[in-house]
Amino acid sequence: MTSGAFRLWTAGQISLASLLLVSIAGAQSPESDPPRATDQEGQSDASQLFQLVNRHRAIGQVTSLLNTGVDFGSAFYELGEVWKQASADPELRMAWEQLKYQYKPTVSWSAYAGGQVESSGYAGLSLGASLDVVAPLCRYLGAEANGIGFSQDGLGVSYDTRVTACLPWGPFSIEVGVLRQRDLRVGLKSAPSLPRDRYNSDGVEVGIRGFRWFDTTWQGQVMRADVQFQNFSVPNDSSVPKNLSFGIDVSAFQFNRYKAGFLGGDRVYSAFKTTVAGQQENQVAKLSSTVMSISPFTFEGVPIGKALYWDGDIAFVNGSISTLGNAQAPLETRFFFGVDTQVSFGTPEKNGSFRYSRRLLPDSDFRLLAEERAELFGQLLRYDDRASVSLFGAQTKQSGAPPGVSPHVSALSYGAEGQYGRYAFGPFYMQLTTTAARSYYATIGAARLQRPEFEFRALLSLIASDRS
Repeated sequence: MTSGAFRLWTAGQISLASLLLVSIAGAQSPESDPPRATDQEGQSDASQLFQLVNRHRAIGQVTSLLNTGVDFGSAFYELGEVWKQASADPELRMAWEQLKYQYKPTVSWSAYAGGQVESSGYAGLSLGASLDVVAPLCRYLGAEANGIGFSQDGLGVSYDTRVTACLPWGPFSIEVGVLRQRDLRVGLKSAPSLPRDRYNSDGVEVGIRGFRWFDTTWQGQVMRADVQFQNFSVPNDSSVPKNLSFGIDVSAFQFNRYKAGFLGGDRVYSAFKTTVAGQQENQVAKLSSTVMSISPFTFEGVPIGKALYWDGDIAFVNGSISTLGNAQAPLETRFFFGVDTQVSFGTPEKNGSFRYSRRLLPDSDFRLLAEERAELFGQLLRYDDRASVSLFGAQTKQSGAPPGVSPHVSALSYGAEGQYGRYAFGPFYMQLTTTAARSYYATIGAARLQRPEFEFRALLSLIASDRS
């Protein structure tokens, strides 16, 4: 998971104003470069990965020494012993320097304001801000809030907030976040896993991160896990039971090649990625729909031609519908072959991408939906100006449903979105920073969606933001 001033924690389920800011506001990188070993320029991915595995031996020695203290007095003594041993052994010294770098914090902030109108009669004014204190190992403290005052059949306010904090220990960290969302709208491009137009939710998320080793041209991370629970309900409608949504995302290992991917981004390899997503209702029918996906190997930013890069993920998927507390076999079981692939092309001034995905989704009515989605994106950048256009189409079909639940209507959703933005760099004096990036965005979009009835939505949005 990438650190950022705003993150999409439920894909496509937050307001467009928040969605726009995700693409332009991110946490700052540390001012100084991390301590790294001998330059590895020109070596293959495999050779550098082999060296990374060997160096984790030194990391293990350092962390085992750190954990030998049983009280404060012996802990300080052991730290001194660690430093003596690290000074005498180059490998241990490098591991010690890397460990110290994991805890070095930086501060970033972001704020925006904007407005939005839609063909449905919806009109809203939005505000948002975030503040993050981030180290390479984890986010020490994060706080963000987004709010929209809107008019649609009366006046209302929708908002989402999130507060996170982490507890680092040795080479690992546990990050805990609490989120609250009220009267949010489903986004233009979201999958129909939440068919109703508005929702409330309260949730908790937990992230676990392992040690990251920094080298001249690559970085590696062992163990990454994210767990999230959200309790969903429909605003002003107590007749609809609350749903518990849960998600688990675990990767055993991740390896990055610096600036070797598309447009100077990292080339990323991940192994044994496992995700679990599900919906539960334990008040009336006590139903549960769960999808588990296992990806043996994924990659991003692998060159396949001149200015042509490929991302790929092939997954083995199992979906089931069952009754909570019932030890019998599931009501429905589906096996599925998932694909998520993207080809990116072009230069920093002119670039684009095509993405195709095939996945199995649990929806809020405890059905299993098979979705195929295609997206085409292109953008032009000239000096401080940026213009982009994206097209998408998605076909959803019901793969399974519990008894008594109305069937999902197979249908095609599609839409287009255009955006123009301008960056303005200059002084913006604050206590936290002396420079900021200002940006202004205008977005127009239209989509034909199923929620579960068909809906046509056209919108115009204007956003202005500042960030550190």
